[in-house]
Amino acid sequence: MDTVEVVDPTHPLYGRTLPLVGVTTKQVLGLAAIVWIRPGVERMVPLSATSIADAPAPPPSPCRLSVASVERLLAVVASLPDTGSEEEHAENHPGEASGAARAAPGGTHAAERRDEGCPPARGVGDIGAEEQDLGEGGMGSGDAGGGL
Repeated sequence: MDTVEVVDPTHPLYGRTLPLVGVTTKQVLGLAAIVWIRPGVERMVPLSATSIADAPAPPPSPCRLSVASVERLLAVVASLPDTGSEEEHAENHPGEASGAARAAPGGTHAAERRDEGCPPARGVGDIGAEEQDLGEGGMGSGDAGGGL
C-alpha cells in the first residue's frame, strides 16, 4: 500500500505519514486523499496538504484572523461611545506637583505627616540597653546559643 505524508503545518495530521487508500473529489475539499489513521479508520485530507500534491501548498499566513472576524471586531469598536482622550479626564491642575512631593490630605506633605497613635520608627543604633541584655537564659552579648 502507498503512503502519503501530511505536509501542511496547519493541518492536524501534519508530519504524519499515513497509508493511502485512494484519491477522490469532494465538493467542499476538492481533491482529497483518503488515508487510514489506524486500520479501518479512514479520513480525508485535502490533496494540497499532502506530499502527493502537484504544487506545494502556500505557506500559512501568520495572521490567524479571518476577514469576517476582523469586520465583527471593527463593528464592536465603532459601536463604543466616544470618550475623548485620556488627558480630558486627568485630575492634574496647573502648578500641582506629582509623586512624593504632592500634598497629602490635610495640607501637609506626605513626608511631614505622621499618624498620632504610632511611635516614631527607630533605627538600628536606637536599640536600648534593655533589648541588648536579654537576661538569664536569653541570648545576650557573648552568648552564641550553643549551651553544650
